[in-house]
Amino acid sequence: MIDVAGPADVFHHANAFGARYDTVLVSSDGRAKRASNGHYLTAEAAAGETGVLDTVIVPGAYGMVSKPFEEGLVEAVSHLTNDAGRIASVCTGAFLLAHGGLLNYRNATTHWTQVERFRRSYPLVHVVPDALFVQDGSIITSAGISSGVDLALFMVEEDYGPDVARAVVRQMVIFNQRPGGQSQ
Repeated sequence: MIDVAGPADVFHHANAFGARYDTVLVSSDGRAKRASNGHYLTAEAAAGETGVLDTVIVPGAYGMVSKPFEEGLVEAVSHLTNDAGRIASVCTGAFLLAHGGLLNYRNATTHWTQVERFRRSYPLVHVVPDALFVQDGSIITSAGISSGVDLALFMVEEDYGPDVARAVVRQMVIFNQRPGGQSQ
């Protein structure tokens, strides 16, 4: 849940300080999805219904590393990321990006408990095992859970500058954005 809610709250608060983010929650089929905490996230659209998106963030999920991906999910991510200006993942969402070949020959990270599995599963990915988040071109991957907030703050700073990012930090009463290279 926090893989979705954390970044969404950062973007929402950034809008109060001059940013212009319009977030939409998308699922492969447009239906609600159950988060690991048992609560449901209600999708606003199916992946096939969206146009080109500026930024796509793929959240992680507990089952994402141990079972094959549903074909509809793989197709949805392919559709959403095809022309996106920026692609990101939180936690084990990196597995789905790697499965689609988006991380081949790129630096990437994931949750520290899944680094070795990630490395074995996707040998073409240059795994950075101990970073909170890693940017390689237009793709940014982050470690686990709360690092999605750091990832979103990085995006806000990149898009609107450090003053807006600091204002969001103050408003949300959170620690300053941790640098991406900081150890998990």
